[in-house]
Amino acid sequence: MDKSVTNNDFLGRQAPYFIENFDLEKVTKEVQDTFFVN
Repeated sequence: MDKSVTNNDFLGRQAPYFIENFDLEKVTKEVQDTFFVN
């Protein structure tokens, strides 16, 4: 039970973290492309 809760809590915290990093990198890349194009 404890391991299951720990794994769920870990994934619950890590998943949004990776998603946020991916979105930040994507947005940053789009912003850089926009600046370079303009």
